[in-house]
Order: sequence, then structure tokens, then C-alpha cells
Amino acid sequence: MNSTRALADAARSGEPLRDAVRGYEARMTDYAFSIVAESRQTGRKRVGQR
Repeated sequence: MNSTRALADAARSGEPLRDAVRGYEARMTDYAFSIVAESRQTGRKRVGQR
């Protein structure tokens, strides 16, 4: 879900925007950490990064 959709959904439902932003940030943080971990593993396998 992108940030625009998260904010639009919150506005429609009456959810406080602060809560919608927090939820979006939490989802993106989880997503980003998994992508960085995957990238680290790929670097180790392909080019010997530490």
C-alpha cells in the first residue's frame, strides 16, 4: 500500500492521520529491512561482501 492510499483510506474511515502514517511507516520499515537483508545475502554470495 502506498502512502497516498493509506492517507485516503484513513480519511474515508475517520482514522486519525497520525495513526495511518504510523501504520504505513511500520509496514515500510518491515519491508525495507527484509529487502536490505536479502541484498546483503546476495552481495555475500555473488561478490564476497562481508
